Amino acid sequence: MGLLDRLLGRDRKPEQAIDEPAPGMADFDAERRRAEAAGSFDGKHFTEWAPVVDELRKDGRTEESLALAYRCIDATEAQDAVDGHGIAPGYYWDAAVALRALVRHDEEVAVLERYLNRAGGRNPKFEDRLRTAAELRDAAANATDPACPTCATVLDAPPKSRGKCPSCGQQLVMRTVAGQRVAFTPEQAAEQTAADKAAKQRANFLKRLGYFDVTEEGWDRTQQELTGQFGTPAKDGDVYWRLANEAALRYEQTRQWALGMRVRNDMAKFNVEEGRDWVGSARLAAQDAMRDLQEYDDAKQAMILIACPCDVCQADHLTVKPLGTFAAAWPLPHADCSRPPCRCRIQRQMY
Repeated sequence: MGLLDRLLGRDRKPEQAIDEPAPGMADFDAERRRAEAAGSFDGKHFTEWAPVVDELRKDGRTEESLALAYRCIDATEAQDAVDGHGIAPGYYWDAAVALRALVRHDEEVAVLERYLNRAGGRNPKFEDRLRTAAELRDAAANATDPACPTCATVLDAPPKSRGKCPSCGQQLVMRTVAGQRVAFTPEQAAEQTAADKAAKQRANFLKRLGYFDVTEEGWDRTQQELTGQFGTPAKDGDVYWRLANEAALRYEQTRQWALGMRVRNDMAKFNVEEGRDWVGSARLAAQDAMRDLQEYDDAKQAMILIACPCDVCQADHLTVKPLGTFAAAWPLPHADCSRPPCRCRIQRQMY
């Protein structure tokens, strides 16, 4: 018996063929075939139907696209039940898009919840869409005909954008709120516009922070805490900064440097959006990136700098040095990057 046979625990007899499959390989292949069979229908595996789903939707055949997406959802769940390798999120998203177009909000909520419950863990993109779908569903369930905000007269023929109430002469501004047409006074319309802007900003922050395990409940709690500290309502930017910084520190304390880097980079992006100095946050992100490389690579390992597209950073593009040399004088971020925040990175040279 050869060394490889002994290492693998095989007791190959002399008459055995040299290319005989290793024990367990037949079972593995059989299970793979069962899984693929479970994930197939009409002669194709569910992964092969993706372009057809997209094409049907683009051609305006929304009902057919939805029906096919549902069949693919059933197939990916059937395969997951066999091999436990997880489900394909794209088909749930395709179904949600089709259902939004068909104004079937109850079903959209259901298919998004179906994915989140089955997949487990967090998916901020799906969570954000679910929040919107739930708002649309609830608004549709409680919808009433547009009425004058002053005299409450139901508007049989509401204006498209602006007009007057036929009963009291009140100036009207029409707005769409959660998919429903609502009549406002000009003052109310301005307030609604501001409220919509604030809601979108909050949703954007929740989506960004969701990738770092921040929940809506955590946001609300932090907002209340900061409001108590400030004595005035806390701004969304302050809430974001507190939660992002806490997430970064949490990852850094547990040596999850790559996640810490992602949070710090997002904080640098936030500072650019707010017109603030971004370099400090970017430097902390770069430090986490360096620590992540040092965690897994030797100081002699060749590293390469991949620069962002700006002319300033491109001067260092494809610079190759040992990790130890880079670490001794870490060059990132480029503080004079012309398209901030600097997105340059250093990674292992693979060729």
